[in-house]
Amino acid sequence: MTGSRQIGKTTLLAELIGGEKLPGLQSKAVFSGAPHPDKVELLETTTGRKTVVGHYENGSMQVQPEGFEAFGVQCIHTAATAPSEWVQIDELGFLERDCATFADAVERLFEQKRVVAVLRKQQGIPLNDALLARPDVFVFDLDELIPPDGLQIGCVILAAGEARRFGANKLLAEFQDRPMLEQSFLRLPARLWSNTLVVTRNKEVAELAAAYGLPTITPEGAQLSDSIRCAAKSLKGLDGALFSVGDQPLCRAESLQLILRDFVEHPNAIVRLSFEDWQGNPVIFPGDLFSELEELTSEQGGNTVIRRHTERLRSVQALFAEELEDADTPQKLNALRQIPRE
Repeated sequence: MTGSRQIGKTTLLAELIGGEKLPGLQSKAVFSGAPHPDKVELLETTTGRKTVVGHYENGSMQVQPEGFEAFGVQCIHTAATAPSEWVQIDELGFLERDCATFADAVERLFEQKRVVAVLRKQQGIPLNDALLARPDVFVFDLDELIPPDGLQIGCVILAAGEARRFGANKLLAEFQDRPMLEQSFLRLPARLWSNTLVVTRNKEVAELAAAYGLPTITPEGAQLSDSIRCAAKSLKGLDGALFSVGDQPLCRAESLQLILRDFVEHPNAIVRLSFEDWQGNPVIFPGDLFSELEELTSEQGGNTVIRRHTERLRSVQALFAEELEDADTPQKLNALRQIPRE
């Protein structure tokens, strides 16, 4: 099984094995309040024995290879000689990428047992690439489950504001070696949506969207209501649409897919990303509320419609509060740049 982070791979694995403790390994991130894990532990599923295989230092997770090459290899050998036909591994593909002995043991395990495994979804990981290429492996990608056939959901990226507080076009400001707006394009892949629109009045933004194959529409004015009305009219007839802003550079693709998954399960709801009591963006509106979005005026935004229908509101929790932060000023953008991100 593979798929984006927080989409439910481990939960599905638990459902598949029905609460059994299959022989094998599970990696677990350990948090103590910071927006990043302090360490990663490798756990032997049947005995509960564990060791540390990664620790957070200097802004990134550092591998402790001896945890994989000694403890991990030993646990795989134990699983390979266990009487169970099936073994489990959750998950593979990040810290162990340079641990050759461990990788070899994993590949041998696939020859010795029937393995149900969770793989990190990331290109360029040799062990994962080798496992996915095996002719006897069935790959189940949870990302491909949404949206289901018959449900038409659009995506709107609002990029038409004047950014007066920023003093320049903030969407084109650098963030992680690319224009900040590109973070939205990358975390909102077009394959997930029936229609994706970028709302902008800026030529450079339109050119950037075109480079990603994304169509643009131009609102009548620079106010938020102008952009929302324009998008709602263009997407009329769909079952719903996600409205996102282009200045939340730390919003994760996994969080957006969680919003989409929740709307798929509750297609009459208004679904928004939140953190604890903080109600933020993005928001998915069901299609029957598009007419109300088309009636917004002045500086009104989507909250105007949400307040009328609080009984339909569902909140999906982001992993970190920083995902909801807007880069409204150069100082705020610089602060967001300093937040470590795996």
